[in-house]
Amino acid sequence: IRSSFSKFTKNKKTKSCSVSDAEHSPMHTSSGSPSNLKPISGSVSRLDELETVPQVVELKKQLEDKDSALTDVRLDALDKAREVDILKETINRLKRKANNFTCIKSEDKI
Repeated sequence: IRSSFSKFTKNKKTKSCSVSDAEHSPMHTSSGSPSNLKPISGSVSRLDELETVPQVVELKKQLEDKDSALTDVRLDALDKAREVDILKETINRLKRKANNFTCIKSEDKI
């Protein structure tokens, strides 16, 4: 179910977004010319240090838990939407049968 949900959200994002991520990059802003960008020194080692900080680890765990819960809610919403569609189809089918039955019944009276 999760993989189909992932495919659904990926398709929806690509269809609804007309602006690419590149257009939001600093290169496309007025002050974001290549000469204004500053290199980041030691960023990899600093990130490695942050990975071991207990607060960062806890925040990552909380983020993963909330992301998982959000995915579950989205999957549940998709299931409910599918159930609603099935019920609508059933109602329409029953209405058609009822109309056919009343037509046949009225023809028998004639």
